[in-house]
Amino acid sequence: MKNNKQTFHLLLDIFLFTGFIIAFLLDWTGVINHQWLGIAVIAGSLIHLLWHSAWVKNVLQRFAALSDKLLINLFVDAGLAFGFTGILMTGLILSTWLNLPLQNYSIWFNLHIAFSIETLVVLVIKTMLHWRWIGTAIRNLFHRPAPLPSPLHRAPTGAGSQLSSGKMISRRDFLAVAGVTGLASWLAISAVLRDISQPIAQTAPTNGIAEENSTSAESTATPQLETDVAEIQPTTASTVETPIDFVATAQPTQVEIEQPTQATVCYVRCNHHCSYPGQCRRYIDSNGNGLCDNGECL
Repeated sequence: MKNNKQTFHLLLDIFLFTGFIIAFLLDWTGVINHQWLGIAVIAGSLIHLLWHSAWVKNVLQRFAALSDKLLINLFVDAGLAFGFTGILMTGLILSTWLNLPLQNYSIWFNLHIAFSIETLVVLVIKTMLHWRWIGTAIRNLFHRPAPLPSPLHRAPTGAGSQLSSGKMISRRDFLAVAGVTGLASWLAISAVLRDISQPIAQTAPTNGIAEENSTSAESTATPQLETDVAEIQPTTASTVETPIDFVATAQPTQVEIEQPTQATVCYVRCNHHCSYPGQCRRYIDSNGNGLCDNGECL
């Protein structure tokens, strides 16, 4: 009976950890699968919490007299509960199921990522705190006996032999758990950094140059008409002559206007290359080419 409980706990924990890491790989899962996987992981976490509800109740009742180890475990579990709650709330707000009209989509998206990273860090800490139990449970699952120490490390008596064997088992279990956890965490963080750095790529000239070009074009668009008026005053003579006004009007010269070349502006807001029907709440296709406008050069 004890082995059955241990096996159930181990399989549930493996599912939760694996599903949580895969949820970071949005390019692999897609938006819809990402949402369902997130719901499944949070539901599994709730089952895990309910399964250990007696432990949680007992620890909370004896909070003032807890040892340092129990306090650390309690705060780690509280951090996981906080992170999963934040992931659930922000995920639902961003989901295609509710399809809420969000004006500040990037803020909610960044909050969702922040909760995910916080939960991943706390999950790694929890995994390393329980690496002994994980190693023992995996060996029991595959019915593998504890390895014996090599002759070089084997002590002559029984007590020393058990100590040497325990150290060797602890070293192997620790390296195995730490290696798998570290590799999975690296994949998750790499996916997050890629999603943060690639969605927005902008190539455009500065607005000052464009405004200067437009101003110079307006200044030369309409030629000025200049009028030079020269008045010839009557000369002093015996006879009075009628003054003659000479008006010279300059003809407008044709000024060749150099139209400013419109710089090419390219906005790429998404690199997932969603095609119809676009399993994304921000999917738009105004030009009707079957591809999301956010992933094209606009």
